[in-house]
Amino acid sequence: MNAKLLFTFLFATVTLFAFSSEPNDEGAKSEVQILWLKNKHGYRGLNYFDLSVSDRNNHLQIVFHSFLSNSDICITDANGNVVAFDRNVNVYDGMVITIPIFEETAYPYYVEISSPTLDIGAEITREK
Repeated sequence: MNAKLLFTFLFATVTLFAFSSEPNDEGAKSEVQILWLKNKHGYRGLNYFDLSVSDRNNHLQIVFHSFLSNSDICITDANGNVVAFDRNVNVYDGMVITIPIFEETAYPYYVEISSPTLDIGAEITREK
């Protein structure tokens, strides 16, 4: 019993330290802007979608704050290289996609989301 409790405590501690993330200390900040939003159901459908970005340890975290079902998500860098692609994803509030940042020249990133109800385009830029 004590060994099991000790193992659980050590596992939780290691997990917390391994997944904790420090903010980027370079002073640069990424920002996201919705470029276009197309409602596929006219005036009755959803006309709003929200997401945010943050910089953590040379990674870009994209956090979704809206819901979409059966979505295709494609994220490309400035050179047109696909850095992340998910098909038939159910986007939910709090969902995070993390992308490693290898080069500053990869900015801006472009996010395209296609679902049965909405098509969304967004641009992620870096502010110094």
